[in-house]
Amino acid sequence: MLSVILFLGCGESASTSNAPRTLDDQLHRVEQGLEDKVELERETLGSREWQRLQTAKIRSLTLDHCRFALADLESLPKLESLRVEGTTITAAALQTICRRCPDLVHLNLPTTRLTDDDLRELASLTRLELLRIGSPLVTDAAVSHLCEPPQLRFLILEDVPITDEGLEPIAELRDLESLYLNGSTATGLTDEGISRLLVALPKLHFHINDRHHRTDPNSHPH
Repeated sequence: MLSVILFLGCGESASTSNAPRTLDDQLHRVEQGLEDKVELERETLGSREWQRLQTAKIRSLTLDHCRFALADLESLPKLESLRVEGTTITAAALQTICRRCPDLVHLNLPTTRLTDDDLRELASLTRLELLRIGSPLVTDAAVSHLCEPPQLRFLILEDVPITDEGLEPIAELRDLESLYLNGSTATGLTDEGISRLLVALPKLHFHINDRHHRTDPNSHPH
């Protein structure tokens, strides 16, 4: 079963397995059919390592504070879950991810320098259900791009400086279950804008800095 790399709702945390830490050991387990994920931390990936990942049947890949060049990635067509943290994702890197991992269901990129135009690439990820994006360069104008994936159910924004205007396209996501606004993301919002969002999406779980907003009717202890 696909390992979820980020919470998928209130009170549900990412699975924390005791997977071997080295790439060799993890790929060996994948080849034996014991795992379908690889989780790497502070590793350096060159073309050889990417080739090995591409030939393995992995469905989930986590790269935390790793050094790599996505230009070496040719294709991971079976990949459904990708998390890259501690490494800044550029526009070229996002383009590579969207075009060479077309069946992503979960995309977790909390540290990027992406701009409004860069996020247009997300429209090609038609299976995406969970999106986590962090960038101080994204504005209200880009929120419509974030909402392009038709099956989006979980949206997490990290240090994305949106205002009430940015909530308007989010309010049109009828299948959205959880919205997380973390860091400086929520500083430009008003109570009126938040109220309109919650009226439009009455079943939404709405969080600021990982806590339910005080006006969220679906609030409960975490």
